[in-house]
Amino acid sequence: MNKAIVVIGGGAGGMMAAICAARKGAHVTLLDPNERLGKKVNITGKGRCNVTNDSTCEELLAHVPQNPRFLYSVFSRFDGHDAIDFFEGLGVPLKVERGKRVFPVSDRSFDITAALERELKRLHVKLVRDRALGISVEDGHVAAVKSEKGTTPPPPSFWRRAGCPIPRRARRATASAWRKRSATQSRRCAAHSCRSRHANARCCKG
Repeated sequence: MNKAIVVIGGGAGGMMAAICAARKGAHVTLLDPNERLGKKVNITGKGRCNVTNDSTCEELLAHVPQNPRFLYSVFSRFDGHDAIDFFEGLGVPLKVERGKRVFPVSDRSFDITAALERELKRLHVKLVRDRALGISVEDGHVAAVKSEKGTTPPPPSFWRRAGCPIPRRARRATASAWRKRSATQSRRCAAHSCRSRHANARCCKG
């Protein structure tokens, strides 16, 4: 992968996305406004960080209340055991507790974020302390990532963290098949959730 990629958001998902892209040979820029990456990770599990769950794909899906099939392709590609291998590969010893919950042996969530940051540095991921405001699209292609301090150099492609909104103009553009596929999946999920709520309402009335 000989590409320049911008990842918006330095949470757990953003850092892992940046690491995976850099391991594939991409030149990665990680955009995040916070002084410390993974701030929310550091407070999860009461400061211990419940990394994942040591369950099979089928066991995980059995605990999804609505439309578990929607997540099947995700868990079949990267499940809890893959997450365990990922973090232990970064040098973080893990342990399994009651309910198959997985924590760092040290019981310190900072060990997780520290390991992610070390890997980012090892892979020469460029960290830009800035807040993304949107993207600029020209001729159907992403031209730049707009931020509070200016713009990040135009990348051939970009990744975004979950929850980071894409501007309306970008949604209309055909900048990448990834954005199309992501939007389609989101609409299907929302439609299913809506149908499920209506079905539950009818059931309660009956």
